[in-house]
Amino acid sequence: MCAQCAILGERMATTRTSKPSALQGGLFDRNGQARRRPLKVKIPPPLEHDEQAALVTWARATARLQDDPDKREALELFHAIPNGAKLTRNYQKVSRKTGKPYTPPEALRLIAEGLTKGIEDLCLNWPLRNAEGFMTCAGFYIEMKRRGEKPREEQERVMSFHRRMGYRAGWFQSARAAAAAIVEHMKLERYAPLPAERG
Repeated sequence: MCAQCAILGERMATTRTSKPSALQGGLFDRNGQARRRPLKVKIPPPLEHDEQAALVTWARATARLQDDPDKREALELFHAIPNGAKLTRNYQKVSRKTGKPYTPPEALRLIAEGLTKGIEDLCLNWPLRNAEGFMTCAGFYIEMKRRGEKPREEQERVMSFHRRMGYRAGWFQSARAAAAAIVEHMKLERYAPLPAERG
């Protein structure tokens, strides 16, 4: 054995003995006992569907508290608009024969009925009027987004159009924020507890 190999062998031997055993590092202490560490779990944000469903549930509960029949009816008729972008994307299929994408008849039927990409998720038909009684806002369109997401370009375009046409349009990442906007928009004095922040 050459001198260099002998020196290298000595270094490896001292390195091996000076390192702690597998039990001493990581999950175990030097006595071999398991270390107690807080479990770090990343909880994903709530789904857009869950936030939207919570908002609609809140609106229905708030409707029952209204003395004004118009406010009650507006909240009862607060409604969802099918999201065309999701439906058409989910309905895209690939032909087994040609390997090319195509749109099945059900999606084509929905598109023929007026399914449009970019339209907001919810609509509240509650106009705002000024002191003279003139309408200043025709209604409120609401787009729900999962926390961390933003509206797509086509959704921004539709919201911008609705604002130009006299509607209020906004996007929200939680049912609580959207409910607070509805309270402010309708100037509600009585309403159900705002949905809790989740995630």
